[in-house]
Amino acid sequence: MSIRNARSFIAASALVALMVAGTGMPQAGGEFFCAPCNQECDNTTHEQAGRCPVCGMALVSEDELKEVANVAILLFEGVQIIDYTGPYEVFGQMDDTRVYTVSETGVTLTTAMGMTVTPKYSFENAPEPDILVVPGGAANNAYDNPTVVAWVAAKAQSAEHVMSVCNGAFILAKAGLLDGAKATTFYGLIDELRTFAPKTTVVTDQRFVDNGKVITSAGLSSGIDASLYLVAKIQGQARARQLALHLEYDWRPESTFARAALADMRLPSFAPPDGVETTLVATSGDRNQWERRFTIQGEITPEALMAYIVEKVSALPGWSLEPQRVNASAGRVEGTYKDADGTTWRSSTLIEPSKDAGTQVVTMTIEKRGAPSGH
Repeated sequence: MSIRNARSFIAASALVALMVAGTGMPQAGGEFFCAPCNQECDNTTHEQAGRCPVCGMALVSEDELKEVANVAILLFEGVQIIDYTGPYEVFGQMDDTRVYTVSETGVTLTTAMGMTVTPKYSFENAPEPDILVVPGGAANNAYDNPTVVAWVAAKAQSAEHVMSVCNGAFILAKAGLLDGAKATTFYGLIDELRTFAPKTTVVTDQRFVDNGKVITSAGLSSGIDASLYLVAKIQGQARARQLALHLEYDWRPESTFARAALADMRLPSFAPPDGVETTLVATSGDRNQWERRFTIQGEITPEALMAYIVEKVSALPGWSLEPQRVNASAGRVEGTYKDADGTTWRSSTLIEPSKDAGTQVVTMTIEKRGAPSGH
């Protein structure tokens, strides 16, 4: 039975149970449970149908309980917190699902930023998932572990849906689930994923990518959007929108926001000179252009700073600075950059004195060549 059909089946069963409970007519025989609500009463049995005395949900039979969809969320040392808790919240609010965490051993582990969490199950005793969620974080702790990779590959075969968040895509790739497919990941790891998964088409301009069974999402909060998208895919757009409202989440399924597609990803990046400090003042733009302004504090002349910038930018892959566009006296340098997609960008760096002594203001801009007017 598909997840969609299971939803209708369990909802109808719950309605019948409520009607029985409302008339005070006991339904005997066998054991009854409340439809999973991720509370302690999930493990409590009852001799008669009716309502759960803890959460108030309609009690269902054991056969009906088997039709509830299992959502397994993989955990590992260093897992990113929002990568797994965001989808957990969404799927936990979804109708008739049993959401649980699972790791190789089931013992307490430490997430990113030091949170400790104890998975509900180990690989040995976890229920079979209908939906498998693979978050990111210190993903190498998972994809460098043959046992984890084999488990993900095996469970993905029987699951109806598989979803990764952030660099959880690397785990799916290692399990062979992204060969010949499109995928995305955390913006800072796009190039690395291209190398890691050469049989995968890596996408930079989508918040999540749906291959049918396998969905990959970009970094962090994008896992919430991908989860809501999957709710809509299973239960309909109206239910997903209502769920997002309940979460007080400003869900915009029509949004084209993708961090990896923004123009600031093409700005040159390098460490500042020794002995100086930088402070970001402003950063703004869109997919076609970006401006970043920061201050430099320290004992360095504008000429020396310009020379340093020219040296560092010239050494970056894809960058070219024409000598006639380096104007040290005016504190300006211009150049071009060709990204991995073959798109050419125009860049400009301007160094100006600040009203504060010993401080200089650096403004770096980049614009896609041929960008629409006004960008």
